[in-house]
Amino acid sequence: MKYFSLALACASLTGCQAIHQKPPTEDVSLSPFAVAAANEEKAFTLSPADVDPSNPGYLKKYLAHFGLVPLQQTQGEVVERYRFLWCRAFHPAVLIEVSYDVSGAGDYIARVWDDAKGWNVEATHKVDLSHQKFYHRMIQTYDLLHLPWYDKRMGLDGSDWLIEISSGNTCHAIYRWTPEAGPVRTFGESLIEEGISSVLVPIY
Repeated sequence: MKYFSLALACASLTGCQAIHQKPPTEDVSLSPFAVAAANEEKAFTLSPADVDPSNPGYLKKYLAHFGLVPLQQTQGEVVERYRFLWCRAFHPAVLIEVSYDVSGAGDYIARVWDDAKGWNVEATHKVDLSHQKFYHRMIQTYDLLHLPWYDKRMGLDGSDWLIEISSGNTCHAIYRWTPEAGPVRTFGESLIEEGISSVLVPIY
């Protein structure tokens, strides 16, 4: 079972709280064991938004577990943003965010997820216009803004790669499960390598 799927099923839907119902007083044939089983089944029921990437609510539900919401249109001084949520089955989740202002200058921040404390900053540094141009070329070369959200590949371990790009009035999100090659793998790896350290490897 995947690291995230277990956490999401428990945390985002139910907060790990059992649903308690008062046993009926008229039907004495319903034992306490049957009542407990019914309550447990209701408490851990999954919706399509939890387990099916093709469901429109999947991205929002996935991000909510990590205290995030989908990227919106850029506002104010920030004119462009990239966000990469990388969730591995056997290692902590990693969140990488890059933002640029109108001059092309901006910030790179890599965070690592801790189940007890939330996001911890792993690496941060300033970026410049040449950095932005590098990613612009990659986005255009691989046509990232037009890649489909989901390619119908899914598994129980490996890793989830969620990339969001917000530029002006354009917002686009892409989900891939354990990409071994291709545009999403190349774009994600480029972001990873800027903040590489022991907690960010291995890449899978």
